[in-house]
Amino acid sequence: MFGTSRPATGFSTDLKTLLSLSDGLEKTVDTKIFAPADDDEALSAVIRSLRSEGQRVIRALSGQTADAAAMGCTQQLVKRGGEWQLESL
Repeated sequence: MFGTSRPATGFSTDLKTLLSLSDGLEKTVDTKIFAPADDDEALSAVIRSLRSEGQRVIRALSGQTADAAAMGCTQQLVKRGGEWQLESL
């Protein structure tokens, strides 16, 4: 309520300062894996496994026209011999 004294707290930060502090940190490679729009449960299991390992997996939407390269991905999941495998672009 306005006019009533209440305890408060706040903070301020400068993003440029935070970014400058991160310069000494180890850089990681930004890999993205493209997964097709497929209802295959085996594909979903592979995606869950990759994500649990910290990988970034982008799953296509049905009817999507953009391919893996257009999405900025460096790898894609393809089905070969009945199994889902990673393939470099």
